[in-house]
Amino acid sequence: MAQTTIHPDIRINIPQKSTLESKNIPTSPVPVFYEYPVVKADLNFSPSRLIEQHLTEVRRRIDLHSRAAEHYEYWNRVFGYPITIISGFLSSTMMYALALENNNFINTLNLVLSCILFFFSATKEYLKYDEKNKSHDISSKLYTTLTRSVELRLIKNNEEVSLEEKKDMYKDLVEQMTIIEQFDLTIPDRIIKKHLRHQSNR
Repeated sequence: MAQTTIHPDIRINIPQKSTLESKNIPTSPVPVFYEYPVVKADLNFSPSRLIEQHLTEVRRRIDLHSRAAEHYEYWNRVFGYPITIISGFLSSTMMYALALENNNFINTLNLVLSCILFFFSATKEYLKYDEKNKSHDISSKLYTTLTRSVELRLIKNNEEVSLEEKKDMYKDLVEQMTIIEQFDLTIPDRIIKKHLRHQSNR
């Protein structure tokens, strides 16, 4: 029996391996620690390569947000058109009902139209199609403006852009993307899948 001291006042008795084997108690093998060679990561990325990668991502986001804006604009029209028609028709029938006092058919029609109008209006307000359309449209335009500003700086009158300028350009690009991301809405999965199918068919 061996003693191991982990504190001046605490001692732990650890049985020897031979004692454990004599009592048929399984023992675990002594762990072997291997020394692996240190692999240094290659962090010397080219600024031009990083800028191109981020511009590719920005262009992808432009396409996704544009598709999302079109999607929500379509559904905003689908719900908005009946609301406009029913509201106008309901106003006319209510004026007609006031002229014809106690007309059950007109009163019932007004009640049905009011229920339908409430359904379309509540659904449109709950799903926020108009707000989502505007938000995705703004995100698409912001990313487009960012892309154009970087491309203009890259052109620089067909002159060679220095390394320091590319570093500053990459830094500005990342900062602008981070700011826009804070206001981005989530892209629906079906729009992402549609985008991927479009890219695969190219």
